[in-house]
Amino acid sequence: MITVFYTDYYEHVSEENLELTLEECVELFDETINLVDNFVGIQVGKHTMQFHCDEDRILVEVINPSTLINPQMYADKAQCLEIIREIYDKQQLFVYPQMKLVDVQKESLDDVLERGDQ
Repeated sequence: MITVFYTDYYEHVSEENLELTLEECVELFDETINLVDNFVGIQVGKHTMQFHCDEDRILVEVINPSTLINPQMYADKAQCLEIIREIYDKQQLFVYPQMKLVDVQKESLDDVLERGDQ
């Protein structure tokens, strides 16, 4: 089962465990992701992918709570919508080849990209 959560800091709204259709998820993403720090997450079973608005780009991250080493990448809105469609179509999350492993307790994706790791 797919559930969705989001936080919109500008509207002071946060919800979780939403069972949305693809169309509803796309609409929520479209309305929420344009403002800095807002985020939308999608859970499939025990796996979570989060989309976080970061200035002029979106951080896409597969959450790994056991190690806090998360696969991450930057994407534009169109790429994120494709990922969301793929999640709904296949009913699972994916780690994409362009994702980098980031120890989120120690560094950011920008740090990893600057070093040229992986």
